[in-house]
Amino acid sequence: MIPELTTFKKFGRAVIAGERAGFISPSGFLAMHLFQGAAWILLALLALKKGAAGSPLFFAVIHAFGLGFLSLAAMSVLVHVLPAAAGLAIGNNLRDRGAIGGVILGALLFVGGWIVPNLKLSLAGGGVIFLSEGYFLGRVIQEIAGRREPGGLQGIGLGLMIGGALTFFLVGSLLGILMLLTLLSPVFTLSLVKAPPAHALMMIGGWLTLLVMAIFLRTSGPLLGRSLMGDLPVRGWLLAGSGIILALPGLLIPLPILLPPGFALGATGVILYGIPLKRALGMARPVNRIPLWFLRSSVTWLLAGGLLLFFSLGSRHPPLAVILLIFLVGGMSQFFLAHLYHLGPRLLSILRNGPGDLTPPVTLLNRKRSIATFLLYQAGIALSVLSFFREGDLSSGMRLAGATTGFLAWIFLSFEIRSVWKTAGRFPETQERILFPIGGKKE
Repeated sequence: MIPELTTFKKFGRAVIAGERAGFISPSGFLAMHLFQGAAWILLALLALKKGAAGSPLFFAVIHAFGLGFLSLAAMSVLVHVLPAAAGLAIGNNLRDRGAIGGVILGALLFVGGWIVPNLKLSLAGGGVIFLSEGYFLGRVIQEIAGRREPGGLQGIGLGLMIGGALTFFLVGSLLGILMLLTLLSPVFTLSLVKAPPAHALMMIGGWLTLLVMAIFLRTSGPLLGRSLMGDLPVRGWLLAGSGIILALPGLLIPLPILLPPGFALGATGVILYGIPLKRALGMARPVNRIPLWFLRSSVTWLLAGGLLLFFSLGSRHPPLAVILLIFLVGGMSQFFLAHLYHLGPRLLSILRNGPGDLTPPVTLLNRKRSIATFLLYQAGIALSVLSFFREGDLSSGMRLAGATTGFLAWIFLSFEIRSVWKTAGRFPETQERILFPIGGKKE
């Protein structure tokens, strides 16, 4: 038999077994990685065609990053975090994990519809995503409502935070569907001036940002050696969510008077969350430092995006494309890349060696390649973001350079994934190995 075909079959069987093992979704992680590569390619095409922000190809780029990469990454992690951290029996069966398949299919249709362009295709994709997320949110509500164990308030609280983020995703998807219907039919009269900023706020602020703030309460411990779980981050989350809710009618009705207090509430929430985060990032001494690099860069980009958003309030021509890319590519993408460098090796070693595998992720990574990947991502992100401040030949050239550099970083990351997969297979069975502590090192 052809060796490559044998390897593919083994990998396919491992993915199916991984979905049954109750860890993060391997099919979702594979799909989100491919979507990320496609997003950089689409950005390069946008540069070659000298397409402007607001063109169909630009929306394909934004949704390839936002839906295909980030939302899939989030869903893939949630099927592990909800049962492991929140104590909710969600994601432990293939039916629940089928929602991830729905998001994969929906993202393919949605992004493909903007590439062709055929907005009916995007509309179908939006419908599939809406139904998949509706089912998943329904399962979260069902599990929280049926929970009876005493002393489980912390888990329920985390479940409620994740449910709140999923609600923003669902409502934001519905608004996106209504915008597509307005473009396709004169029967729908939704304002295409007021709705897009509200849609972006719900999807980036309500869905991704609030979800990241909730998940990191759990994952900060393994990544940094210090957990953020406490009253201050939770209050920060509540204030940030309240600020988004207050700002939404200010954008949709519109009631501009609601925007400053909404922004102030959100900013206060981020500051409260950021106090323990700053302390944890500053004192972190993990054995695997690669996630820490991406986390620090992610926080830097998010702060830059927040400042740019603040100074753009009230402007007639705010740099919306730049703000979108800063939050999506500079901020959120690097947050999930940080988790990929921790959870990715864990997932691949579990797929290779079984659910009991405890191989420290740092032992599977190539440090030189990881450093090169990180630096390439920083260059690609910076060039891509800066290219959208102005349109022209120089900006198109900078955009192409940024997309090419970002895609090269993705290639390096792909080689890292392949290397981890091969390296994990060389380790003996878990019970025959001596494991070393991975909590951190003293300096």
